[in-house]
Amino acid sequence: MAFEPCGATRVRVLGARMGTVLAAADEVVLLPVRDAVPTAAGAVTGEGIEQAAFCAGVRVHAADGLVQAVVTLGALARPGDVVVTMGVGEVAELGALLLEPSARPLTAAV
Repeated sequence: MAFEPCGATRVRVLGARMGTVLAAADEVVLLPVRDAVPTAAGAVTGEGIEQAAFCAGVRVHAADGLVQAVVTLGALARPGDVVVTMGVGEVAELGALLLEPSARPLTAAV
């Protein structure tokens, strides 16, 4: 699964719950928090989500952006696997990049 959390306030309030729910996946690639609307409280990271998911028993791969997420998912996914993408930003492009190996970035990560 690839997850791109959205909204600093939402992540601040619900981040731990998000991480716990992500534990239903075999592995999670966590993209940075997408925050289209700045808040007075400032930016937030996905560390709370990552920690809660890890504590719930899922293997989490933090990606610093789309390129690293594509490389990581490309290395993890095997024929017959289902890759679920959740989010409203860059994560929407992942499916097409995973299905077209020639379009994938050449850098290695995992």
